[in-house]
Amino acid sequence: MSLIHTSLQDFTRLLASASPTPGGGSSAALEAALGVGLIRKIALITLGKAAYTHCTDRMHRTAVSAEALGRDFLAWVAEDTAAYEDFIAVKHLPRHTEEEQAAYRQALGHALQSCILIPHKILQAAVQGLDLGNDLAPDYYTGTASDLGLAALSLKTAAQGAHLTILMNFKAIIALGLSQESLVQDRIQKSQALLDEAAAVAGRIYTQVRKTLS
Repeated sequence: MSLIHTSLQDFTRLLASASPTPGGGSSAALEAALGVGLIRKIALITLGKAAYTHCTDRMHRTAVSAEALGRDFLAWVAEDTAAYEDFIAVKHLPRHTEEEQAAYRQALGHALQSCILIPHKILQAAVQGLDLGNDLAPDYYTGTASDLGLAALSLKTAAQGAHLTILMNFKAIIALGLSQESLVQDRIQKSQALLDEAAAVAGRIYTQVRKTLS
């Protein structure tokens, strides 16, 4: 059975086990799925309120976009786990001859790149989810304000978790000499810029929600 089709109880049991998967990357993807799920809920509830008919089109677009992001995040829950399991499998390849060692290093590099690609997608999409939340903030049914605040926190946490996963795998790439450090540092800077953007947008949303609830 696919990881995303397991029950919450089974998923959390696996997460709390000694098994290396699922881990932080899958958790970040799930956290982000929860965040955009709340954003979609807010848009749909607002759509059902007569006082908000002036923003029907915007709420509909938000609901559709949030649903699409949610599907992506759930797919990445499974894909991140699969990527790391592939990495573990590569670690068991034979390395007795020079040819085997060369094949091992090449496979290891590809595996680590995959372990970076998925969390990078999660980080980028978390920013997109926060932008959806920010678009809601000026005019939404304020009875869902706490949901919006939690959505922002969930997406920010997902972005932070994905970024940590990226850093961990880049560190391995540098340590193994599988890529030029200057190229790695450039990619790290780009992921840091995405993280900074996520933190800034989440902060704006959370501050506005607190004002609404004060």
